Amino acid sequence: MSKFNEKNITSVQNRPRLALTLGDPAGIRPEVILKALRDPEVSKSCDVTVVGSRDLLVETYTKLQAENSQPLANPAKLSILDVPLDKHIQDEIIIGTGNAGSGPAILIKSLG
Repeated sequence: MSKFNEKNITSVQNRPRLALTLGDPAGIRPEVILKALRDPEVSKSCDVTVVGSRDLLVETYTKLQAENSQPLANPAKLSILDVPLDKHIQDEIIIGTGNAGSGPAILIKSLG
């Protein structure tokens, strides 16, 4: 048992709160978040909110599910503070492939 769990967090209100930003929507962070949050110990240990575009996280989830059989956290079951992107910016983003389209998404999220 990890030291973190030994603190005997007994209720939802006493769990630490953690916000995870998606960062570059074409980068690796959305994948890392989906893999990390598949572990039930994470939700038992802390209250996690993902900050970013729900649509892009769902798109990443769908793409990764089609590519391999590793389990992932289902975005439908996550707490997400949705930061929607303008349609023209979202259309330029290619999940998993860095391109100029993801730059404005990062800037908008940083300034928003």
